[in-house]
Amino acid sequence: MKIQALMNKRSNFHNIEPLEDGSYEIPIYRFIPLKYLQDILINKILKISQTKSWDDTYENFLGKVEFHVGANKVSYQGFIYDFYGQCWTLKKESDALWRIYSHDKEGVRIKSTIQKLMNVITYGNEILPKKTRANIIGKVEYHTEEKIKNWVLSLKNVDLVDMSKSLFIKRPEFQHEEEVRLIIHKFANQEDDVRGIKRPFLNFEFNPFETIDEITFDPRVTDEDFKRNKLILEKLGFKKKINQSNLYHFQPIERPL
Repeated sequence: MKIQALMNKRSNFHNIEPLEDGSYEIPIYRFIPLKYLQDILINKILKISQTKSWDDTYENFLGKVEFHVGANKVSYQGFIYDFYGQCWTLKKESDALWRIYSHDKEGVRIKSTIQKLMNVITYGNEILPKKTRANIIGKVEYHTEEKIKNWVLSLKNVDLVDMSKSLFIKRPEFQHEEEVRLIIHKFANQEDDVRGIKRPFLNFEFNPFETIDEITFDPRVTDEDFKRNKLILEKLGFKKKINQSNLYHFQPIERPL
């Protein structure tokens, strides 16, 4: 299966950067709270959140801009509710990511592949609504605020390609994340429930024991807590590798006499 990437013909940004051909089997990682992982193993649900819930003020930036069309001002803010996303990383180990996403020292890093993740959202059983959607995956690009501004000013009209493209752009201050994003667009006029209200999450039934290849605990967790939580995960049915990051484990260096 080829990795899908959007083409943005009008911008002076590069196209959304796909991973090199054949690389959909390379590992990707996600740092999450332990309690979230336990919920995944118990309920076997993968939640993809609306991108509007993301913290960075530059997320969804294209939907926050007013465009002049003739004498009228047009905002595309409403389209933000149509996009859902999940963030992974190519970076296996990172002091910054542990401290950001495991500030209580009880986080874990799960390992999977792009292929397995795409299988979930492409072939998995979506729990209402079962509507047409577009799935996109690619690397995040990192650009200065000035370059982002110039790109926005170069747009005369905004379409789905532009909106999707903007969700793969972050500022250089976040470059350490080496982020890979899964973005899902729910097509217009296909609401998520009978009331016509967009849901904050898309929920997919899936088999986490097949999709998750490895679980790694925070390097700062105590030996006692690691053993106890490892046993809990094993009792929940996870039979693959469970280990602890050795990022902060000092290996003595012996100099020859």
